[in-house]
Amino acid sequence: MKKNYYLREIVIAFIIYDSLNYLFFKGDPGFMKMYLHPYWIAILLISARYGFIPAVTVSIVAAVHVILFVLQKFPTRTGLEIMIEAGNFLLPAAFIIVGPLLGSIRQRYKESESQKDRELDRLQETLRSTNEQMEASEKARHILESRIVGETSTVKTLYGAAKKLETLNEQSIYTGCLDILGEYFHVSKASLYLKEGDYFILKASRGLVQAEIVEGKAVEKNSIMALALKQNNPVTVRDILQFKDSEKYIHQYGNVLAMFPLRDEKGQTRGVVNIEKIDFLQLNKTNLELMELIVDWTGRALANKEVCDAAIEKKFWDEEYGVYSYGFLSFALEREFARARQFKAPLTVSLLKLDGFGFFHKTTQDLLSRTVISLVKRNFTQSDMFFRYKFDGVFTLISPLRAKKDILADFEKMNQELKKILSSQIPESAKCNLNICPIEDSPEIRDSGELLSVAAKSFGIGNI
Repeated sequence: MKKNYYLREIVIAFIIYDSLNYLFFKGDPGFMKMYLHPYWIAILLISARYGFIPAVTVSIVAAVHVILFVLQKFPTRTGLEIMIEAGNFLLPAAFIIVGPLLGSIRQRYKESESQKDRELDRLQETLRSTNEQMEASEKARHILESRIVGETSTVKTLYGAAKKLETLNEQSIYTGCLDILGEYFHVSKASLYLKEGDYFILKASRGLVQAEIVEGKAVEKNSIMALALKQNNPVTVRDILQFKDSEKYIHQYGNVLAMFPLRDEKGQTRGVVNIEKIDFLQLNKTNLELMELIVDWTGRALANKEVCDAAIEKKFWDEEYGVYSYGFLSFALEREFARARQFKAPLTVSLLKLDGFGFFHKTTQDLLSRTVISLVKRNFTQSDMFFRYKFDGVFTLISPLRAKKDILADFEKMNQELKKILSSQIPESAKCNLNICPIEDSPEIRDSGELLSVAAKSFGIGNI
C-alpha cells in the first residue's frame, strides 16, 4: 500500500485545487487566466518525491483537468482540434512533457540511492563477517590461555600476562610480548624484529644497550634470523649447526640462545623474537614450548589488531553523532562526483567549521557538535549527506543536485537558529561562530578530491 501513496496525494491535491477553483475563482475554470498555473506545484512536488511513474500520472491528471475545464465537456477529436488551434493545448502538452522529464531525472537518483543502500548493506555484511572472524580469534586466544594455565601456578599470573597483549596499540603488543618473557621466564635480554623488504627492523627490545637499539636494522641474508624465517619453527642454539650453510653465521652464534618465528594469520613468518640472555635453568623444553605459545599469541594479537583496523576503516556510520563517518567520505564523494559529471547535474561540497572549538570544555564541545548536527538535519534536504571530518568541530556536507546559492540560503537560516540556541542554552559558547565554505562543481575541477581540498585550504586545514 505504501507504494501507492502518491495516488492518494494526487487525488487530495486535485480535490483541493477544484475546491479552491470553485470557491474563489468561479470565473476562471481550471485557473486558465493565471500567469503561473497552480497545477505546476503538484507536478513538481510529486515528480521530485516519487520518480517517473508518479510524475507521468500527475501530469496526465493535470492535463486532463485543463482539457475538461477548457472544453466544458468530455473531449472529442473535434474539440481537441479546436483547442489546439486556439492555442489552449500548449499548457496540457507542457504538463505531459515536463512532468515525466522531471520524474525521469529523479528516478535516476532514486535508483542510484537504492544502489548505494545495497552497497551499504554489503559493507554491513562484511563488517558482520569480520566480527565473526574476531570472535573466532578470541576463542583461539582463550585456548592458548587455558594451555598456559597448565604450566603456571595461579590464575593471577595468567591474567597479568594476558593484559599485556589485550590492546590495539601495535607497539604495546611488541613490548608486552617481551615483558611476559621477562617476568615469567626470567629473560633478561630479548628483541623483536619484523621483516620489512630485505631487512629485519627492530620493533621492541629488553635489556639491549643504546648502541644496539640505535642500530636496529639487519640485512636478511646476512642475519642469523634468516634461519628462523626459513624454517618457520623455533630455532635454538643447539639446532643451528644442523642447518645447511649455517657456518656463514658463525660470528653470530653467541648472539642468540633461541629464535621464535612471529607468524601472521596465514601462518607465514612476519618477524622473529630473539632470546639473547636467560637464566640457564629456565632454558628447558617445557619453557621453550611455552615461550613459543607466547610468541604465537603475540602474532594473533597483531592479526586481531589488523582485522579491527580494517573493520573500523570500512565503517560508514558514526554511532556517536548519527552521521556518516570520515572514513566513508572519500568513497561517497567520488561516487557523487561521478554521478554529477555523468548526468551533468549540480554538486556542491561544503565544509562547516566551528571557530574556537578547541578552547571549549569537552562537554561543551560535544553539545556544540550535536547542536550543529541537529540543525543541519532540520534545515538541509534529505538528499544532502552530512559527514564528520577528521578534525573535531569540522563537518562536511555533500549536496547532490544543489547549487552553491541554495546551500548558502539554507545555511543562513540554520545559522540564525544556532545563534539563538547558543545565546540562550549554551551561554559559554555564545561567541562561537559557525562558518561555511561551499564549493560548487565546475569544469575547472579535475577530480572529487579537489572539491574538498579547495574548501579545506580556505579554512587552513588539511584535506582528506
